[in-house]
Amino acid sequence: MRMKIKKRYIFLFFLLILLIMSFMGRWKLSKGVTVENIRKIRAGMDVKDVVRILGDPLSVKESFRLSSKPVEANLFSMKNLENKTIKGNYLLSFSKELIIARWYPTLWVYIENGKVISVSSKRYYLFFDDYLIYFHWKDGKWESPLFVQSFPKGKDYKEEDIDEFLKERGIKVD
Repeated sequence: MRMKIKKRYIFLFFLLILLIMSFMGRWKLSKGVTVENIRKIRAGMDVKDVVRILGDPLSVKESFRLSSKPVEANLFSMKNLENKTIKGNYLLSFSKELIIARWYPTLWVYIENGKVISVSSKRYYLFFDDYLIYFHWKDGKWESPLFVQSFPKGKDYKEEDIDEFLKERGIKVD
């Protein structure tokens, strides 16, 4: 009898974890992040053109380390970039990272003195797995088949289009 109760609790615990994971992760992208727009970003491109194409970054960090100090993201908004010269190294993130999600894409643009030096994207699974799905640098470009499946298609999308995009991939949306 005790063994049956333990098995039932273990089953309910795992069912609860799966339920939480399927409902919690709702990722967010900057307004212009699409497959086509990401492919337009090139090494050497001015940061102002990047922001014009992809929209304002969701977060910005000093230097290229993900663990580096965050910077005020609106420093790189179109409004603030108009008459500024950018000096230094920055990591612009055009996606919101999640703690709990079945999967979500990330998109980073590495800026050195106002110019793009590389673009990279990963697709994260659950808590511990990630795959590089896109990388563009001055000498070339690499793209995984998962890249096209991970980002919306089209020139631009609205926030509500993400729900449709997720449903197409079999992900429940509230």
